[in-house]
Amino acid sequence: MGGIKVIEEEYSTIYKRLIRRFIISSFILLSVFMLKQFIIHYQIVQEENTSYIVNIAGRQRMLSQKVVKDMSLIQLDQTISDDERYKTDMEDSLELWKKSHYELLDLNKSETIFSNNSSRINQMYQDLEPIFISIIDEANLFLKESRESGADITKTNEHISTILFHESEYLKKMDSIVCTYEIEAKESVKLIEQTHTILFLIILLTIVFILIKIFIPLLDYLKSAFWNANESNKNLIKMFQTMKGALFVIKRDGQILFMNGDAEKIISKENNSKEILYLATSVNWIKFDVTELIEQVKNGDGRIEDIETTIEDKDGNMISVIISAVTGIYNGSEAVMINLFDVTAQKQAENALKNIAIKDELTGLYNRHFLESIIDEEFDRAKRYDIPLSAALLDLDHFKKVNDKWGHPVGDSVLKLTANLLQNNIRKSDYAIRIGGEELLILMPNTDSQGAYVTAEKVRKAIEEAIHPVVGRYTASFGVAERTMEEKYTDLYSRIDKALYQAKNNGRNRVVIADI
Repeated sequence: MGGIKVIEEEYSTIYKRLIRRFIISSFILLSVFMLKQFIIHYQIVQEENTSYIVNIAGRQRMLSQKVVKDMSLIQLDQTISDDERYKTDMEDSLELWKKSHYELLDLNKSETIFSNNSSRINQMYQDLEPIFISIIDEANLFLKESRESGADITKTNEHISTILFHESEYLKKMDSIVCTYEIEAKESVKLIEQTHTILFLIILLTIVFILIKIFIPLLDYLKSAFWNANESNKNLIKMFQTMKGALFVIKRDGQILFMNGDAEKIISKENNSKEILYLATSVNWIKFDVTELIEQVKNGDGRIEDIETTIEDKDGNMISVIISAVTGIYNGSEAVMINLFDVTAQKQAENALKNIAIKDELTGLYNRHFLESIIDEEFDRAKRYDIPLSAALLDLDHFKKVNDKWGHPVGDSVLKLTANLLQNNIRKSDYAIRIGGEELLILMPNTDSQGAYVTAEKVRKAIEEAIHPVVGRYTASFGVAERTMEEKYTDLYSRIDKALYQAKNNGRNRVVIADI
């Protein structure tokens, strides 16, 4: 058990170490992936913003040129309807120009992670702002004066000249801003590419780490675990096959999956590997329902022990077994392992010891020790239920002469014959007991004196009619008595002993009922 615990602790340590490495690696990969996705998203946004800024800048250039063109047309056209249309167009262009300009400023205020020239661009916008305001102001003055009657052409020309001058500066600065944005975008792309390279290296190193520190150790761990499990399985099968007692591994429906050599010896059918065997029908159970046992194991706490029963092997021999059963897993499925341990020899030994303790070795009758163990109980039962209890004491006539003439072995054979005659002529509920020597006692529960007399007379006649091969005919004398109220065994024995003595004095070979 200590070795198994050490192996379990070692595997547990390796497993926890691999899990920690896997969690760290997974976290790194997830973090890198999320960062990579963020950078890709940022790159897309930056590209969209740059494209948008370039589009706005182009629109600003177009609007500035449109404003100058409208001013020139207003200045030259003398038709009132056309003049008013040009002025309206110019106002619309100015509004759109202002809107685009402030949109561009708002877009520039958004923070950029990879920006290196943001301060320079801000300065460009600050330098651009006065020029833009000047153009707008001059254009508004131009529109105002052009709508007044008797407008001074000289002033309007001055406004146009000022706007043309500032427009040139405005366009130059816008070109510089667009160029700076393009440079910024290229630098951002370059930085993002470098970041992608770093992230790729991190991913590659993480994969190498997983390969070296997780995958390869995991393969070694699995290989070692598989080898140990396979080796343990082989050893368990060897142990299973060599274990004493019949061992069965069965499905929950009773189908036999596996059994050892001792189990094969007791099954009543030939062990054909292609035939499906069931424990209930493959073993000859003597008054025992093994199916009910399996159900008890399945529905109980998964273990049953020390159930004693009897089976018959294939040769017809009766075998006493103790059954133990436990649930488990076999090849990934629920199973029940049942052990039938042969205790026939132990039972025979127990019976022999029991007989030695309570039976007379020569005659096979109960001995004095047995009488002493039951007599008080029988007397108490007779008293408690007020039922009769009788006894008969018999003694072989002239038995000493038998021993003197033919020897003790012949005398012993006479005793054996007498014991057989006695057992064959009494009830199963009666007790035949050898008190000592040739003196035998018949204890008869639930029997009065008349019944005891009839039984004693029956035994007497059987003895009288028997012929011993050496001694020939012989006889026995009997003393019979029924227990009286409050009488103890010693008192009853004394009375039947006196009756026996009286039978001897009256000529032997007779039954005498004791006086009360």
